[in-house]
Amino acid sequence: MNKIEFIKRVEAARAGLPKSILPLFIVKYPSFNTYKSKSRVTNVIHGRLMDEEILTKLEELVKILQPN
Repeated sequence: MNKIEFIKRVEAARAGLPKSILPLFIVKYPSFNTYKSKSRVTNVIHGRLMDEEILTKLEELVKILQPN
């Protein structure tokens, strides 16, 4: 996946999530509750880092929070 496509997917996920994404992310995925992992998630959310695993998890959160 190229960087442009990655950033578009991150922006789409951010649009479907509340402003404070990180606490919600940590509650759903407690294995990311370390300083290094939190920093990594934050960097993906802000488009500074490409990590497809975190992007996939963000997209899963959007699906969970969307009303049917």
